[in-house]
Amino acid sequence: MISLYSISIPPLLRGLHNISAILTKALAQATSTNVDPKTYLTSRLHPTMHPFAMQIFLLVKMASSVPHDLNPSLPCPSLPSPTDSTTTASFDALFALLDTMIKYLESIDPAEINSREKEAVKLTVPRAWNRDIVRVEYEAVDYVTMHAAPYFWFHVSVAYGLLRKEGTDLGKADFLNAAGLKEWMVEPME
Repeated sequence: MISLYSISIPPLLRGLHNISAILTKALAQATSTNVDPKTYLTSRLHPTMHPFAMQIFLLVKMASSVPHDLNPSLPCPSLPSPTDSTTTASFDALFALLDTMIKYLESIDPAEINSREKEAVKLTVPRAWNRDIVRVEYEAVDYVTMHAAPYFWFHVSVAYGLLRKEGTDLGKADFLNAAGLKEWMVEPME
């Protein structure tokens, strides 16, 4: 059955598990090919975009805010500051962020989210590039489908693309199911 919980928390968990598995694959490939994994951490698609490590931080940050945005009585876990060099300075730090967020989201009881579909979610979004603040209000379902999910998956996609750009052997199957959360039946092509 489709519920507010089912469209919000399980997709975030799937994305976090997959990006963690993708990071594991990238780190293993870097080690086997004598590539310094730190080069991945600073990789960018464009000079005006955040580097890889910040992409991971931003997707974790969005995942951390969704439960609280949907139900303000839920805690919003504190994350280290992204300006703290230990936050994004290593793969270990990124894995720790991902693991913390996975455990937090797994602790959310569906009853704490469900039945809140019509609740107002009010956001204040700073836009550094415009030097302004946007205030927006969504119904909870619209917040998940039109704000939180696109924001989260944007950063997952950029992180995936950066690892591809740096030579990590990844494909669509990694993006969709790197963590093996869904069993796939594999058959040879005729």
